[in-house]
Amino acid sequence: MKAVLAALILTTVVSAQPLHDGSHDFDFEIGTWHTHLKRRLHPLTGSNTWVEMNGTTVVRKVWDGKANLVELTADGAGSHFEGLSLRLYNPQSHQWTLNFSNAADGTLATPTVGEFHDGRGEFYDQETLGGRAIFVRFIITPVNPDSCHFEQSFSADGGKTWEVNWIADDTRMPATTSSFQLTSSTFAAGASMPDSTLLNGLDCHGPNTSPELRWTRAPAETKSYALICDDYEARANDGFIHWVAYNIPSTTTELPANAGAAEPDLAGGGRHAYNDFLRRRYDGPCPPEGPPHKYRFTVYALDLPPIDDAGTPMTWRKLRVIIQGHILAQASLTGLRGH
Repeated sequence: MKAVLAALILTTVVSAQPLHDGSHDFDFEIGTWHTHLKRRLHPLTGSNTWVEMNGTTVVRKVWDGKANLVELTADGAGSHFEGLSLRLYNPQSHQWTLNFSNAADGTLATPTVGEFHDGRGEFYDQETLGGRAIFVRFIITPVNPDSCHFEQSFSADGGKTWEVNWIADDTRMPATTSSFQLTSSTFAAGASMPDSTLLNGLDCHGPNTSPELRWTRAPAETKSYALICDDYEARANDGFIHWVAYNIPSTTTELPANAGAAEPDLAGGGRHAYNDFLRRRYDGPCPPEGPPHKYRFTVYALDLPPIDDAGTPMTWRKLRVIIQGHILAQASLTGLRGH
């Protein structure tokens, strides 16, 4: 088996003389991508049951391209997936090793080894599955500058036949995040939030009026918006949620003051999710005595149509899983408030 695997790995090396410098073979992939993922649940068992997920892949260059780090987060069918791959280039062998880890176990899998030829990357290794020795093949095919295709296959017969068990299609996300802006006539970025925004509760006695918000230059592909206000440094940086809304129409570009007053609907369109006061509305700042707290308002431009919120109550923690991989751009505005 090992001899066959060595032959598989070395085939492309023997066929290409002299060996080219492949240290920048992955430069095309640096950036942020939307990932559509299909996984075969029970490979090499005769099963054809697949799950589909959507998520975001971020690829960062390391050592001027001689290494790169890939982070993938995806959700679907009630499941959540986080994985990373550290890719390292060996200048002596002119080959890459792809070192994968799943956050579910936090260990590095056996690295696949290979290289690119004519725009196609092939990488192989030998592993065990259910106690059986198998070959693993991972293929990367850049389709064009803005899309890429990935396939992983297993072979239990020494490479004679292969069964695909992982398919991912990446589409580069538009670089529009920096141009998407959120402002308010109620307070300026980094300035103190006025008394009108203070909570009416605990030991605060404010009007509890949500600030006016407006956003500009959202991506043209936006189908809806979501909004959160959080005191993100509260509770030992676990954060405290003051306001969450979703299903805000794509035609909306501003929220008037006090739009967050009613439960459960947002004035002008949209729905409230439960905040950490266990209410579906805006509940303003009421920080403890001490330095001012930071209250961050963030609007997310999504490629999602209105979310079906039937079933369990909607919270920020549930909503952020739903929108993961569907964020086209986000814009934040932070105000301060002391007590």
